[in-house]
Amino acid sequence: MNCKFKSIEERLKFKPSENSGVYFIKDLNNNTIKIGSSINTQQRFKEIKNTYSFLNLESNVSFLGCVEVDEYYKLESDLHKAFSNKRLKGEWFNLKFEDIVKELERIDLNEYIVSKKKKDIKDKITYLKSGNLNLRIAGEIEFHHCIVKDYATFNVTKEINNILIKNGLRNIDFLRYVEEYFESFKDDIIEEKQEIYVSDVFLAGVFEQIYKKIVNENVIENITDKIFCIFEC
Repeated sequence: MNCKFKSIEERLKFKPSENSGVYFIKDLNNNTIKIGSSINTQQRFKEIKNTYSFLNLESNVSFLGCVEVDEYYKLESDLHKAFSNKRLKGEWFNLKFEDIVKELERIDLNEYIVSKKKKDIKDKITYLKSGNLNLRIAGEIEFHHCIVKDYATFNVTKEINNILIKNGLRNIDFLRYVEEYFESFKDDIIEEKQEIYVSDVFLAGVFEQIYKKIVNENVIENITDKIFCIFEC
């Protein structure tokens, strides 16, 4: 991306795109707004709409806009902090879109644009060789709209499971580790045992600690940054 923003008009796009960024979605039934991020906002919005359809929910979601930046995960985190007093659950907030626009006008989005040199380095980072796990550059782990009945019985994808087995771990070992490490996010993952519900949960984490838990050190080469693990179920 590597560009400089000059005005709010350059920052905010009102249609999903194939670029990375922070997106804003409104649930028209209750007027709540979701502040999320993705490497591809267009694809992410499709996934969210498909999830509503799959679960036979009556909710109608509307795409409000997105901000295209390189370090989208950092901008998302900063916006979550800015509106922490308006947070309802996970990434859903009780606020107006005008509030978001004002916050975007206040902050310097150039801070979320990486230099060409740094971007070139990131572009060279490879995916895991053992399977298409959708490992992407960022600083968070996203559990995509997981349907959770019991945290102890929650299963990750087959590819992740194979990695765990190769490294002497079981699904439950990894999940317990996540639960312990991200204790403050536990309520966003499971409200009550045996209760089924849908949640979009973003968990900030340190790359090395996650990396050592799920992969062999020889699998990924020359990675010094954080990664964005998308575990889809």
